[in-house]
Amino acid sequence: MNLLSFAYRNVSRSKRTYGAFFLSSSFSVMVFFIYSMFIFHPDVKSGTIEALAIKAMEVAQWLIYIFSFFFILYSTSAFLSARKKELGLLSMLGMTNKKLRLLVFMENMFISLFSILTGIGFGLLFAKVFLLVGSKFLGLEPLSFYISWKSLSLTTIAFLALFMVITIFTSLMLKQTKLIELLVGSAKPKKEPKVSVWFSLLAIILFGVGYYLAITTTENNMVHRLLPCVASITIGTYFFFTQMSVFILKKLKKSRSFFWKRTRMLIISDLVFRMKDNARMFFLVTMVATVAISSVGAMASLNVYSKQFETNRPFALTYLYPNEDSIHEKNLETIEQDMKLQGMDYQKVEVHGKEAISGNTKNKVLLVPLSSYNEIATAKGYKTIQLLENETMIVPANLKYMHTIDTTPRDIPLAEVNVTLSLKGMVDQPIFNQYSIYVNQLVVHDEMIETLNNAKSFHYVGYMMDGWLENFEQTSKIGKSIHDQVMNNFEQLQKGEINQPPFIFTSAGYDYKMTKLAYRTMMFIGLLVGAVFFIAAGSFIYFRLYTDLEEDQVRYRAISKIGLTDKELKKIITSQLQCLFFIPIIVAVIHSLFAFTALQSLYTLSIVKESLIVILVFFIAQILYFLLIRQRYFTQVKRKMVL
Repeated sequence: MNLLSFAYRNVSRSKRTYGAFFLSSSFSVMVFFIYSMFIFHPDVKSGTIEALAIKAMEVAQWLIYIFSFFFILYSTSAFLSARKKELGLLSMLGMTNKKLRLLVFMENMFISLFSILTGIGFGLLFAKVFLLVGSKFLGLEPLSFYISWKSLSLTTIAFLALFMVITIFTSLMLKQTKLIELLVGSAKPKKEPKVSVWFSLLAIILFGVGYYLAITTTENNMVHRLLPCVASITIGTYFFFTQMSVFILKKLKKSRSFFWKRTRMLIISDLVFRMKDNARMFFLVTMVATVAISSVGAMASLNVYSKQFETNRPFALTYLYPNEDSIHEKNLETIEQDMKLQGMDYQKVEVHGKEAISGNTKNKVLLVPLSSYNEIATAKGYKTIQLLENETMIVPANLKYMHTIDTTPRDIPLAEVNVTLSLKGMVDQPIFNQYSIYVNQLVVHDEMIETLNNAKSFHYVGYMMDGWLENFEQTSKIGKSIHDQVMNNFEQLQKGEINQPPFIFTSAGYDYKMTKLAYRTMMFIGLLVGAVFFIAAGSFIYFRLYTDLEEDQVRYRAISKIGLTDKELKKIITSQLQCLFFIPIIVAVIHSLFAFTALQSLYTLSIVKESLIVILVFFIAQILYFLLIRQRYFTQVKRKMVL
């Protein structure tokens, strides 16, 4: 039998052991291939999809590629470690070191080719489904089935190069291994794990620092806190598994009432060694699962934004201009004609106010006539207000500002106009669209507006339409020519050709359409990337179990000879597997909960429901995976005990 045939038969014989590796690597190839199909699709290239979605997919595609490199490197190292005895025997039977490394190289390349072919094959099989689902997520017309040679060649070349580099790397690792090390394999006697109390305490401190940074994060300081928070949690997690978990188990061993009871002695004693041996694997699984849960949870929470969107935009369309000009009358006529063509009823509200500078904060404020405020409040179903002469109330620019505004009754002098207002409080909600006006407003008597002849004016025209959010596609088309002028004015402003735009036009329907496209893109990416990460996290555990399988079979067979029943054996295995599967996921969930707490600072409405649903889905998936692996693992252990 030649070496090539031997390598192929060896891979075929070990397909059960390599099952999780095939699944995870093939899934990574498939997702990479799917993103390539989207990116190289002719409808995408012709401008059917926004450039933002394409860029996001390219980033996600190469993120999966980089992650796949480290995942496959860990997998091949784990399998190489599990096969040391077999390789040692082949070496004793006369196989040279060169041929031994060539054998491993051929085996890895067989696995690589199978993974690439399987991934691309399933990608092609489900291509139409993914294109339909993807275009639905992105709010596009259904994309037709199309096979791009660019996506096929890119996926094949990229993953062949990845597997080639890893295969060469593992062959070099094998070259450094001595024969005696191969023969001994993993059967070396284990010493009692040693841990440090100080490193265990450091894990608690780092968790405390990371969690404190997360729960005290605000929209303003999130960027600055992100790196130290992630670093604290990551380092703390490493010390938790390498030091603190073993320290806790060793303390439990000293408790006679807990330790000396039925099978706990066997479970705890074995866990002390397992936790130490698997600490790095637990760390990897926890961090990968945290990324998966947090990313999918973050994408799911974006659904809350649609509820928050309408609250922050009382008007479907807004038009803001500083001075009277015929161009504004023409633009408003165009907007109203578009609404009539779309068959949409509307209510028009005009606000003519003044600009001023607060003598206290030196910030610009807009003075809104009391009659205009009450007109908008009545139309929207808000509370109307009454003011005495020189009294005023603050109107927040948006919902988030409401929590930061000082509403203490006080005098507010207005610079340049020699007027002092008496602050009465703050209204319950904004009356202007978010991002159409960026500053807070003050409601004042109409007579006050009329006396401020020298102050700058502002004119705000808003159009209310019932059900604009449900019909955002129609609403987004209104005033398209005006919107094009706004974009042109913005470009001129950036180039310094103008000092300020002549007018500002915003369409809530257009803003919602673009925001929804961005969030749907992120959700589509988050689900696929999260699935890759979660499957990989489960595969790490699977690899470790089958790496230690032979050693576990010998140990359980020896224990069974002194009277261990099948029921007790199943209980021991279940308890140990529960620790392997659920300790990392529980720690990951705790990390994710604090990540969601930090994310909540970006929203006015609660994201608790969306966060809990994502966590529940991940837990159910982990339970199903645990039940499947437990049954297979118990069958493998029993088979050895019967023989």
